[in-house]
Amino acid sequence: MRDFVGYAGVLLFGLAGVTMFLIVREVLPLLSPEDQITLAIYGAPRGRRGSGQAIINAWNEHASSFPQSKKRLMVISFVVAGILTFLSYPLWHTFVK
Repeated sequence: MRDFVGYAGVLLFGLAGVTMFLIVREVLPLLSPEDQITLAIYGAPRGRRGSGQAIINAWNEHASSFPQSKKRLMVISFVVAGILTFLSYPLWHTFVK
């Protein structure tokens, strides 16, 4: 059961990552050239200056360009579900015994 919960949590975080990738891919042509370069470089180090701000800009651009899109809700839902999955197993294991 513990392995299943772990795999489910990893799957949920993976789905959040894929959905965030789809959001970035959708708004990449709409971003500033600096943000495009920051997000388009494959294998760029995570500590690269401005990479977090580029993702925030992509999120905000997606919110303004596609207000009816459900992808942002899906990312948030997958992240919250993944966190709850990892946190709920120890509680469930404690109270079932």
